[in-house]
Amino acid sequence: LNLPNEESNKQYQIKIADISLSLELARLPKQRELGLMHRERLNEKEGMLFIFENPQPQRFWMKNTRIPLDIGYFSEDGRLKELYQGRPFDLTGLASQSNSLQFVVELGAGEFARLGIKLGDRLDLEMVIDAIIASGGNPTDYNLIPPRR
Repeated sequence: LNLPNEESNKQYQIKIADISLSLELARLPKQRELGLMHRERLNEKEGMLFIFENPQPQRFWMKNTRIPLDIGYFSEDGRLKELYQGRPFDLTGLASQSNSLQFVVELGAGEFARLGIKLGDRLDLEMVIDAIIASGGNPTDYNLIPPRR
């Protein structure tokens, strides 16, 4: 990954419903491919936000992923549509029912339930836009329009 070192594990504050999470961004193909592989643990309220250029079907697998994860699939308007439990090293892939998902959030196993995040809850897209900009990206590459401030 050709990112400055501090960028590869940098966390951004992003809310789902009113729960503030510390999420690393995986918005570039190489970052999305690597995901949370080879990690030993995740702290509470920590995880990764995968951002795709367009809504699409999702299929996440757990190659080289040592920790059990909750994997939430979100629509382009930021709604949590599907939630799955990823098992360490599972290569079968967790295929989505929907074919228009643009964001995926991975947290430690059981974290969605523990925090009270449920289907229909919304990812704060303004915070996502801010994180994309802060990480050197352009929100319009992901069909997100930065708000006028």
